[in-house]
Amino acid sequence: MAIIKKILNELLALLTIFNLFYFDLFSSMPDLELNLIILFLAMMGIVILMEYFEFKKRNSDPFVYLRTNNDQYSQITRFIFGGLVISGTIVCSLMTDININFLFLVFVIGISTFTRGFFPVKTTKIKLVNPALVIDHLGKNYTLKMNSISGIKITENEIVFNLEPNQKHTVGFLALSETDIIKIKDILKLPIEK
Repeated sequence: MAIIKKILNELLALLTIFNLFYFDLFSSMPDLELNLIILFLAMMGIVILMEYFEFKKRNSDPFVYLRTNNDQYSQITRFIFGGLVISGTIVCSLMTDININFLFLVFVIGISTFTRGFFPVKTTKIKLVNPALVIDHLGKNYTLKMNSISGIKITENEIVFNLEPNQKHTVGFLALSETDIIKIKDILKLPIEK
């Protein structure tokens, strides 16, 4: 699913670039313009639906998904960028005589980006696979044996696993909520330090 989403995002970018550089071509072929707009809107809809289903899938996934600080920033950036693009196209449509179809495409990009900001981004995953704990954090995978974990300390910013003999493994740079901490406690069932 991630590969399909990546391909669709690249096709959307190429289609947008094509629209930017070859808009004069459309004046002689209006049917091509309409077909490209329909294709563009369909692809944007597919990308949004894929993100929605990916978000829904996370609720039934055996992993516990956690937010990092970067996840919060990327979600806020989608809102800001989408809002700027939407307001920019409205101002351009009122103040200039730019092709309305081009402005419509840019407006749809803004709405799509703004809408994608509603789907929470959580990139860190923790899963209990007996007899080990699998952690996918910041692009790296870690496996900790459950019998080597003597305790856990959870704060809003990090999870520290106390390992035997006298070692620690830290999963940092997190932005944990109370519900995330409760999910971690439920899945691990180990002594939690405060």
